[in-house]
Amino acid sequence: MDSINGIPALDDLDPAALVGQYSRDLRTELNDGRLPFAIASGTVTITLASQAGNSQSVTFPAGRFSTPPIVMATKQAGTLAKASVYAVGVTASGCSIGLYQGDGTSTSGSVQVGWIAIQMLPAAAEG
Repeated sequence: MDSINGIPALDDLDPAALVGQYSRDLRTELNDGRLPFAIASGTVTITLASQAGNSQSVTFPAGRFSTPPIVMATKQAGTLAKASVYAVGVTASGCSIGLYQGDGTSTSGSVQVGWIAIQMLPAAAEG
């Protein structure tokens, strides 16, 4: 067994033991909520055509979430300065991302919206 400063040489390490320990450590981190259980992100373009608001459906990757995640969305690009972004109808399989002109006036234009969905624990979004 060769070692440098007490650190075992690579040929002395047991890969199965390392993988097993890593898996146990990762499960502990996930179950404690220190790392997200599941996460997804993407972008969607929402267009207003003489409208005060509109929305687009977003589908999460199949099987990614076991419970409805927390969804956050923000404008990435576009010219509708008064438009507010929101997520509604969140399920484990998707949601709708909406855009609403803050003062209710009809307007036309497109906005790219970035979204992120996160589930912290195996059975709960919060954690």
